[in-house]
Amino acid sequence: MQSKLNIIAIIALVTAVFTVNAADIEKLMPDFSGNVMVRGVADVKDFNPDTDPAYNNVLKVRFGFEKEVYKNIFIKAEVQDSRMLGQTNNLTAEGNHVFDLFQGYVDIKDIAGTGLGIKAGRFQMMYGTRRVIGNSAWNINERKFDGAILKYHKKRFSADLFYTYYNDETPYLLKSLPNMYGQEKYYRTNVYGLWTTTDLQKAGQLHIFGVMESDSKNNNGAEINLNRATVGFNHFGKFGDLKTTVESAYQLGSQETDNGNTTVEKDIAAYMFGFQAKYKPNRFEAQIGTYMFSGQDAGAKETTLYNNGMGNKHNMLGSIDYFISIKGGTAGLGINNFYAGVGYDLIPKKLNASLIGHYHMTNQEAPNGDNTLGSEIDLELKYQPVKNLVFKGGGALFFADDLMQQIWNTDESMSYWGYLMVQVGI
Repeated sequence: MQSKLNIIAIIALVTAVFTVNAADIEKLMPDFSGNVMVRGVADVKDFNPDTDPAYNNVLKVRFGFEKEVYKNIFIKAEVQDSRMLGQTNNLTAEGNHVFDLFQGYVDIKDIAGTGLGIKAGRFQMMYGTRRVIGNSAWNINERKFDGAILKYHKKRFSADLFYTYYNDETPYLLKSLPNMYGQEKYYRTNVYGLWTTTDLQKAGQLHIFGVMESDSKNNNGAEINLNRATVGFNHFGKFGDLKTTVESAYQLGSQETDNGNTTVEKDIAAYMFGFQAKYKPNRFEAQIGTYMFSGQDAGAKETTLYNNGMGNKHNMLGSIDYFISIKGGTAGLGINNFYAGVGYDLIPKKLNASLIGHYHMTNQEAPNGDNTLGSEIDLELKYQPVKNLVFKGGGALFFADDLMQQIWNTDESMSYWGYLMVQVGI
C-alpha cells in the first residue's frame, strides 16, 4: 500500500513539475516572425527593340524573433537571405551581403512611465510618406540604419531623436599597440535628426522634421565634405471619404565637389513638394496628385538639385522607375510629376485593381528649352485571400518625348515592364 502511495506521489510530482515547466517555457518563448517573397520581373525599359528582355527572378527570405526580456525591455533579431534565383554571387554591385543581419536591437520603452524610450543597434526607420526616410521595401536589400533613437511618446504627440551612421572606416582594434594607429582621421557618413508626429484629431496628423547628413570622404587625398540639412513637414488629412497628403522639404547647407586638383564648395538650396488626394466612397477609388523635385538651375551658384538618397523610390514617380535617381534619370534637371488614377475592389478587402496615368516633366528646362519627358500608364492587381498571403502583378507602358529620347540616346519612344510577386509572412 505504501509503495502504491509513493508511486502516486512521484507521478503527481512529475506531472506538477512538467506542468510548471511547460508554462515557464511558454513564457520564455519569443515571438517569431518570418517572410518569404518571390518576384519575377520582365524588364524591357531600354528603348531598344533589338535586345532581349531582362528577366529578373529574385528571392527574399527573412526570419527573426522578438522577446520582452524584462518589463518594457525588448530585444529583436532578424536575418535575411537575398538573392537572384539561378545565381550564387552577391546581388548588388555595392557588395552588400546576400546573407546578413537584417535587424538587431535593444528597445527600452516607456522608462519609469515618462514616455521616454531608447532603441540601439541595427534597425529600419520609416517616417511619414517615406520620401525623406524610408525602408525601400521593394529593394532586394532593404535600407537599414545603425545607431540609436531616443524616443518620446505621450497621448497625441511623439518625437524621435536619432543618430545613425554608415560607410564607417574605423577599424576594429583587438588590441592596442604603438603601430596600430596609423590613420590620422577615420571617415564616416553621419545622419542625425528629429522627427515629430502630432495627432491633430479632426485636423489630421502633422509631421515636422529636420534631418542632417554630414561626412568627409577621402578622395585621392582630398576631403570632400557634405553638410546637408533637410527640413519640412508631412500632413495627412481625412475628411469623410476624402484623404489628403501634403508634404514639403527644403534642403540647405553646403557640399564640396572635386574638380581634379581642387575642391569647390557650393551652398545647397533645393526643394521637394507633393500633394495627393484620394476619394473612396465605396469600392471605387479615385486619386490625383503631383510631386516636384527641384533640378539643377544652370544659372545658379548653389546646388539646387534635390537629393532623395534616403527616401523610398520605387513607385514614387511611376512604377517603371526611370526616376529613382533624380540626377541620373533627368540629367540633373529634376522632375515634376502629375498623375491621376482609379481603383476598384473587385472583391472587398481581398482583390483590388488600379490604373494610374502619369505625365513627367523636368523641373528645369534643358539647354534647348525642352522640358517634357513623357507619359506613363501603370496597372496593378492585388489579391490577398488571407492576412499573411499576398499576390501582386502589374506593369507599365512608357511613351518617351524628345528629351527622354535624348537622355537615353534612342529614337524609340515606347518601353514597358511587368512583374508577378507572391509574399507569405508569419
